[in-house]
Amino acid sequence: MIKVSLASIDSQIRSMNSSINGLRGQVLQKQEEVQRLERAISEISGLQGDYEESRKYWRDIDLTAKTWKGELADKFDAFRNGELSASFTDVSQDEVQRVVEALEQAKGMLVAEIDSCQMQMASKQSSLDRLRADRKKELQS
Repeated sequence: MIKVSLASIDSQIRSMNSSINGLRGQVLQKQEEVQRLERAISEISGLQGDYEESRKYWRDIDLTAKTWKGELADKFDAFRNGELSASFTDVSQDEVQRVVEALEQAKGMLVAEIDSCQMQMASKQSSLDRLRADRKKELQS
């Protein structure tokens, strides 16, 4: 009779350990995803700063007759005011902010999932500790 009970407890202990290890793996994976999102958010924010900084360089170049003139200057000016200006306008500050906010929201969801997994792990660890105590009692009886 003791062997059946011990076998059952041992089986439950193995199952609980397996479950805890699975949750631990999920936490690690989600933590890596959070880190990737944080890097992406940082890079996008940095690129937005670079974007704004570079905008003043092409926009503020003054082409006067003393600095640059002729057909090439006219072509550059047309390019700057046409295609280049349009490409900078395509990516607005609001659009970049929406992307960053979406990434922040995804990060928040992952952090909540990590917290949930850690709470489950703590609960399962308590159950595992009880099972180990039960096993010890069975061995002593």
